[in-house]
Amino acid sequence: MQLAEQSGEGIILGIDVGSVSISVVAISDQGELLNEAYALHHGDIRSSLEQLMKVYRKKHILGLASPSGKTQFTKQVRNFDQQVSLMEAARILNLNPRSLLHVGAERFYLVELDPEGNYLQTSHSSSCAAGTGSFLDQQAVRLKLNDTGHLSQMALQNASPIPDIAARCSVFAKTDLIHAQQKGYGLEAICDSLCKGLADNIADTLFNKTIPESPIYMSGGVSRNQSVVRHLQRIIGKDLFVHPYSEHFPALGAAHLLLKEL
Repeated sequence: MQLAEQSGEGIILGIDVGSVSISVVAISDQGELLNEAYALHHGDIRSSLEQLMKVYRKKHILGLASPSGKTQFTKQVRNFDQQVSLMEAARILNLNPRSLLHVGAERFYLVELDPEGNYLQTSHSSSCAAGTGSFLDQQAVRLKLNDTGHLSQMALQNASPIPDIAARCSVFAKTDLIHAQQKGYGLEAICDSLCKGLADNIADTLFNKTIPESPIYMSGGVSRNQSVVRHLQRIIGKDLFVHPYSEHFPALGAAHLLLKEL
């Protein structure tokens, strides 16, 4: 992709390549959000990204920004720290959060801010991807569902008791799924249990000592899973706010950080 040689009227693209999905946002040289797209790449990152970028081929592109560091397909990408990108997205959207909970496919973490929006500290999950968003992706495949969005929809329909399913280990989860099905638990109850398990893992890891200050905004692909959000809110006893562009926060923030440098 050919970039513009100098600033002027044009767009900046924020590209966030995750372990299962890609987020692309376009902002104007005035910082206005022009377009956004989100897609699962199923391991074929290059083809999926090329498909998402088709709409920009004839655009005047001022720069490419990434919060993930996984866009090695071109040296023209400016990489930014993901947490800084999240805070920048919250700033430009005027959210005024005290906490930012990011839950992706590989990891999750909590960024805490002071009343003025200054960084205080970050709490992280372990480096192991078990019990994160990818866990639900794996279980959706096992249950022969379309995707995790389908799994979330099934979970929200549940009104029955749920089985105990290990959410920290995919191997144990497989055994528990088989036992739950043999005991006659419905698909909705099993999906609900899986979402609750992920919420429990997040709470046990990040909220086991203190509950962060509100408002708490959730970002990342899992923020779109209403069942996980519902369970997590019940566990911590506080509202979690999910912005319409929550899955695009890192890409959006990175694009605005690059805009500041032009």
